[in-house]
Amino acid sequence: MGIHRSVLPISLNLLLTKRNVESDFLMVDVNDITEFLNIIRNNDVYIYGAGFVAQNFYRCLKRLGLDERVMAFVTTENANRIIAGKDVILFEQIHCFDNTFFCIAVHESVKDEIIMSLKKRGIQNYVWVSPFLNDLFLGNPIEKQKTIQVGLIVNRNLFDYSFAIRFLAIEQFYEKNNVGYAIYLKAQKMHCENATAARRLENFINLIESCSRHGLMQNTCISVLSNLEIVDGWHRTSLACYLGQEEIKCNVYSSKVDTFELEREKFIVRVNLEDLKNGEFSIEEIELLEKTRQKIEALYK
Repeated sequence: MGIHRSVLPISLNLLLTKRNVESDFLMVDVNDITEFLNIIRNNDVYIYGAGFVAQNFYRCLKRLGLDERVMAFVTTENANRIIAGKDVILFEQIHCFDNTFFCIAVHESVKDEIIMSLKKRGIQNYVWVSPFLNDLFLGNPIEKQKTIQVGLIVNRNLFDYSFAIRFLAIEQFYEKNNVGYAIYLKAQKMHCENATAARRLENFINLIESCSRHGLMQNTCISVLSNLEIVDGWHRTSLACYLGQEEIKCNVYSSKVDTFELEREKFIVRVNLEDLKNGEFSIEEIELLEKTRQKIEALYK
């Protein structure tokens, strides 16, 4: 392949090493984010994906003045449309791979099938972008792997119903209710397609099961701003709360960012009361979520 080789952020290499991810998920050697961006600058880039993650990644590139390197968004269906001025095309429409680099920009639940489709065509010039979107959007962490009390993080984020949504799903796994999964799916469908929502629920159930058997992974970090607002890690923090874990490791980013802009750009997704009403949650479901939110709050009083 005619790719100009450069490489991934050190933070990503560390993350991948700690998660024991197979090398198939990262076929290009990358040492730091500067070298990764050099790959973008020197190659025709296809963003594999057209949803929430893909559009966030494109916004990052546009902020860095690299949007012209993006040839198109790539999908396996629902093509022949435009996103942010770029064509959405089918993977089968790409025939030349010289100096071409694929950025897999999808949720973790669907990345494996994309990787398999790339490998079937002998393509090795790709990377999954999600693990370092935070660095691209927010800059480098000001602190890495900082240990923070779970209660402090929970209390800072209780204005958001995201904890309650995940808490109810965890409770259904432990047979304490029979509505948690349905509420979780309804919340996910507010910002992703039905199939993706189902995969996310499946992944969450697998995570709950793993943690119930082995405990929470101690070598993975959630991402928070310095004011402790969660950027990424709602599922793991909810599990830490439910299982009574006192501390959790965090990568901390500066809170000197415009959080309203982050929410407007959908980089940070919040769930407030109006969102629940607009998401067609019933009065009974909203009341249950509020009771659950209060129950979580009471754990740290």
